[in-house]
Amino acid sequence: MPLDFKLIDESTSYSSDQLLKINSTDCPHLFFLKDFINPNLIDKLLNYLLTEEIAWTEELNQEYNNRLKLNWIPESVIEETHTVLDNLTAELNQKFNRTNKFLGLSIWKDQEGYTIGMHEKDNSVIDIAVQIYLSESTVDLATKFSFNDKILSTDYKKNCGYLVDNSVGVPHYMNTPVPADHIRYSLYAMWGHRG
Repeated sequence: MPLDFKLIDESTSYSSDQLLKINSTDCPHLFFLKDFINPNLIDKLLNYLLTEEIAWTEELNQEYNNRLKLNWIPESVIEETHTVLDNLTAELNQKFNRTNKFLGLSIWKDQEGYTIGMHEKDNSVIDIAVQIYLSESTVDLATKFSFNDKILSTDYKKNCGYLVDNSVGVPHYMNTPVPADHIRYSLYAMWGHRG
């Protein structure tokens, strides 16, 4: 399938505009996102995940937690999404006063029983991270952040999520495992320095 450059351009503009509207939190290193990705791109991505034969792989160090991942499929909506997020690098660098490069994205498929305990940094290579939920449920499966004895969380709804300065190490976790009747799909994008 050829890439849809019109959708990439529209989606880059859309997310760039959304960066101006992000919700700050009580934590200066954490921002909540709502409708961050162009709805047409989110719908195309979710449709792809639900209808295509995809070779999911186990997430490193999470093989016992029921998390699968998908990193790259060329000439697909995965590449289109990757390009849109890469196009936001300069704006994110300006916001955080950094000189990061886009490291890529993972699509996570968290299945029954998946949860993760309190941890600070996702990976020392990751400086800035965005997680956007691609699915939603009446059960709150959003990541929780702990800051100054407060628990901060965005809505667990499609196209909501967070932007975090991972270099600071804001403690975060899930407090509810994924139930049997649900799959927690999300997009996780990373900016940082390699080597």
